[in-house]
Amino acid sequence: MVLLPPLARCAELEAVTRQMVRPVLIRNEHNSLLQLTINAKKPFVQVQAITVELDGATELESLQFYFTGADGGFSTMKTFGDRLRSHKSIVFKGHARLMSGPNHFWLSCRAKAAANLSGKTDAGVLSIETSAGRL
Repeated sequence: MVLLPPLARCAELEAVTRQMVRPVLIRNEHNSLLQLTINAKKPFVQVQAITVELDGATELESLQFYFTGADGGFSTMKTFGDRLRSHKSIVFKGHARLMSGPNHFWLSCRAKAAANLSGKTDAGVLSIETSAGRL
């Protein structure tokens, strides 16, 4: 896991990403790429969109964000937005209500059936649209 510096701040929110350094498995439906943690000073801020930039994602079939709330562990119980095809830049649109404190999102991918797994995939969050403003 690679801890990256704070992504952004606004008056009520701060966001940090942690990038997972692990192999992506072809038959695995859920390969975590990164964890996004949004720290909210006040409850009930709505996350509306997350924009992600990918490098080396030609072997990925699709990506999906999951929202785990205060639970920092990876879970596929609650999706954020739709599962989208892999592109250089992707905008996930959804609705997640933040509580005070840390709120966790996970970006997961599915590899193509005939993927060449010798390469590397890099994912980063470019922006986060919320009811309190843009991060």
